[in-house]
Amino acid sequence: MLHLKRIFLLLVVGFMSLVFVTPFFTLFAKKEPIPTATPAPTAPPTPEPTPQPFADGFDLLGRHYDIDTEEIDLSGISEANGQDIAVFCQAAPYAGNLKNVILGDERTTPVNWHIIAQLQEAAPNVHFAYSFSLYGEPMTLDTEYIDLRKIPVEDNGAAVVSALPCMKNCTTLDMDQSGVDSEHMAMIRDSFPQVKVIWRVWFSILDYSCRTNAKTILASLAGDGGLTDEESCKPLTYCTDVVNLDVGHNNHMRTLYFLQYMPNLEVFITYNNYLRDVDDLAYCKKLKYVELYGSSMYNINAIGELYELTDLQLGGCYNLNDISPIIPADRVPKIQRLWLTPGQIPQEQIEAFKQNHPGCEVNDTDDSVGYYWRFIDPIHAYNSEENRTPAYRKIVSIFHYGADDNANYSFSRNDPYYTTPHGEPVTGERVEWFYG
Repeated sequence: MLHLKRIFLLLVVGFMSLVFVTPFFTLFAKKEPIPTATPAPTAPPTPEPTPQPFADGFDLLGRHYDIDTEEIDLSGISEANGQDIAVFCQAAPYAGNLKNVILGDERTTPVNWHIIAQLQEAAPNVHFAYSFSLYGEPMTLDTEYIDLRKIPVEDNGAAVVSALPCMKNCTTLDMDQSGVDSEHMAMIRDSFPQVKVIWRVWFSILDYSCRTNAKTILASLAGDGGLTDEESCKPLTYCTDVVNLDVGHNNHMRTLYFLQYMPNLEVFITYNNYLRDVDDLAYCKKLKYVELYGSSMYNINAIGELYELTDLQLGGCYNLNDISPIIPADRVPKIQRLWLTPGQIPQEQIEAFKQNHPGCEVNDTDDSVGYYWRFIDPIHAYNSEENRTPAYRKIVSIFHYGADDNANYSFSRNDPYYTTPHGEPVTGERVEWFYG
């Protein structure tokens, strides 16, 4: 019995220890943090869709158009329709399928270039269909070649200047013999560099004439007239496409300033003149063949800048006694022929030139532009194709020297564009002669 009492007492003491002692030790025990529950992620609010501009279409001149329309008819639109113009300009950028805008013609829609330009600016990739007339000639906005040749123009071209900004496909404006002077034509040309502007010029008292896009000009008819001062030469400044130019026998010529406007020039010939300098040759970097026979210049500094030059004729230039600008090997590196006035150039310069240009034929013993320079046989010098030097054969083929009835000279009567009535095709070998 006593044994049972002891067992019971031990159980009571153990229980009391668990109740009172364990909490005491838990005060010093390391406590683990109680995990915090992570809230479930909240989905962002779905934004309201942005309304597509003009999703319901738009109204123009009383008609409704869907935003995916391919064609819009604006025939009859005018300044009175300012609201419609504004709506079109706002809607056009969103009309991705729009391909064509019909404007009608000048009968249904009197021409207003300001409005057309405004509409085109709002839809730059859209085709605009519109028919109108310029000086009585039918046109459309798609016209590529504006042919006003021999059409009287009395407003100095103001009407065509207004139309051209809207004629996106136009590449050529032909106003040959339209009555507009060169100053106004040049202003039109400069205002529209993307358009080839062509007109006719007359120059010198010998009445030479050509279109401003001439590739070849032959103005070397012998006599005391012809090109002399800046005024008589000024029309040539408008001929910026010239490749071949012969102004020989203009005995009183004093200037070459017009060469500044001929960057494509490859062949230049002059003969017996009063030129005091040839500095303007430096503007013609493509020059290959140059004849300066009988010129009065004192220096050839500009020629040293002609890196494509192959043939140079300096015979008869009695004021010239220095060729140092072309002596270095890196000057005129392609030179093949050089003709000099006998006794004018120091021999040491000639020898230095030959040493630096071993492939060049140098002639300083003959003072003629004809013998050897043009002809193989210096005795008889018959002007036959067989007796021409290779270089001169090419020059003859360019200028057609010796053609019957002076047909090769740059006179209006020889120009098919001058003699052919407006509207008829311009054909013939002279078209190729003059215009390439």
